[in-house]
Amino acid sequence: MAGCRDISLNEAAGIAYIACEYSNNIAVVDISNPATAHIITTVASPVFNQTQRGCTLSADKTRLYVVGTGHSFGGMDIWDVSTPNNPVFITTFLGTSDALNFYAARGIVVYQNYAYICSEYGNMFLIVDITNETAPVCVASDGPSTNYAENLSMVVQNGYAYIAQYGATSSGDPPGNALCVVKINSPYPTPSI
Repeated sequence: MAGCRDISLNEAAGIAYIACEYSNNIAVVDISNPATAHIITTVASPVFNQTQRGCTLSADKTRLYVVGTGHSFGGMDIWDVSTPNNPVFITTFLGTSDALNFYAARGIVVYQNYAYICSEYGNMFLIVDITNETAPVCVASDGPSTNYAENLSMVVQNGYAYIAQYGATSSGDPPGNALCVVKINSPYPTPSI
């Protein structure tokens, strides 16, 4: 579990999924009894999307979406986790250029048929249609821009993405010096909490 970067919980099943950057995998942990939590299995992307940095579950807890640094422009893996002790790889959606660069993506939120992704080094915000999970499509993006410099984590709520940033001004300011707010326009739905 070296380099743990993010965690998603399926509390009903007593399972935690942990994105591990340095060991290049997802650790599946049994947390049904927290005092005896233990790793059930680990899985790694079978293609280019190594260095896992962010993860989130679908609303029904059957799919795990994982973003990483691998490949030249980052990527997103989709896993079938309906059987937690045996995750099944579905596909990888890879970044391709500055126009689709989510290198070192950390923030990912999934709602209905869309994945909202922000990248730390790609300096971008992207919306990916995951309706066809074997062939995701980027339907909207913004950046690369210093407005999205060093994105670390994100919450999507009421039509806005709120992105915590490490060094958005790139001026040598202390870490954690910005909050980026992005308006998400229709037709892309956003969760309302």
